[in-house]
Amino acid sequence: MVKLKKLTAYQVLDSNGNLTLKVKAVAGSYEASAIVPSGSSRGIHESKVISAEAAVKRVNLLNKDLKNKKLSLIDSLISDEPGNVSTGISIAVNRLIAKSKGKEYYELLKGKTLPVPFMNVINGGLHAGNELAFQEFMIAPLGNTFKESLMMGARVYRELREYLENNYGRESINVGMEGGFAPPMKNVEEPLKVLRKVLFNLNLEKKVSLAIDAAASQFFNKDKYDVNDEKLSPDELIKYYEKLASEYNIVSIEDPFHEDDFESFARLRRVLKKSWVVGDDLLVSDPSRVRRAVNENSCNCLLLKVNQVGTVKRALESVNIAKKHDWKVMVSHRSGDSCDSFIADVAVGVNAGMIKSGAPARGERVAKYNRLLEIEEKLGSKALYPSTL
Repeated sequence: MVKLKKLTAYQVLDSNGNLTLKVKAVAGSYEASAIVPSGSSRGIHESKVISAEAAVKRVNLLNKDLKNKKLSLIDSLISDEPGNVSTGISIAVNRLIAKSKGKEYYELLKGKTLPVPFMNVINGGLHAGNELAFQEFMIAPLGNTFKESLMMGARVYRELREYLENNYGRESINVGMEGGFAPPMKNVEEPLKVLRKVLFNLNLEKKVSLAIDAAASQFFNKDKYDVNDEKLSPDELIKYYEKLASEYNIVSIEDPFHEDDFESFARLRRVLKKSWVVGDDLLVSDPSRVRRAVNENSCNCLLLKVNQVGTVKRALESVNIAKKHDWKVMVSHRSGDSCDSFIADVAVGVNAGMIKSGAPARGERVAKYNRLLEIEEKLGSKALYPSTL
């Protein structure tokens, strides 16, 4: 078994201009690195992080303790470290494990299924400077292959840009943190109407589904939800989601309620027959919270973000729990990201079938999609792709 030789840490910039942690790990003649992402709308139950400067110091201290440890043991040894410290080490080390066996990371996990891209093409909430309560309005193009789906999504994105500029003015094509447009809209149905119109113009209504990340904790205020200048109770919001799902053929709704409201999640899941209820801030990719959501029937889809839970090992544990109970899995980027494309390998490796990596714009978003194109090419005829959502 290959043992760790050295860890080195650096401060680098993420896509929002914030300092973050980069870790390089060396074992034998192999080396691998990782850049830690971060979120703007962080769940309160996510692993706690420290400053990039402090994280660099902590990694350099851990280098002494972890030197000569078996690579396979390191995730367990760092599970109590600050989340950005453990994430950076864990991803770099897991890449090393794959390299030491002459494999790509997705090959190490033995996955072959390319994911459907859920592309955040209109940004709201904390990801944009407009007044939309919901954080993400996504398209999910479903072609015969990942490449076909990606090109379809890029076509919709270009058409959307033209439509927004023609109908809302040039200021409407400014982009948010994840590359989606941030038009001057307020009512959350307006982006859905615009997307439906664009899909109609392209004759793609039957090939492209819509999805929402409400990120409801961000507009929750004293037991009410501030949406469209109204203060909605959980009951009223459930009815509103039901209306949106039916009227706009929405395939998934992420974080529809406050991040501790397992009960409202469960009630929504019971009434939505054709849409997934996706847990992000509710679950924070944590195995214990996934188990609770399973027991309370709160979700039927896990949003997986490795840095939420600190190590690849714990993230994969959450995937296994979700799949055991017939949930869907959607692997996700963060709003503060980099050109590190590890999540693309994870998505294929665990046969997630879905990935969120923002719009087909901005280098840190496109890096994941381009990595998936590369993986699809390498897999060749062995590559699998979902036939339905």
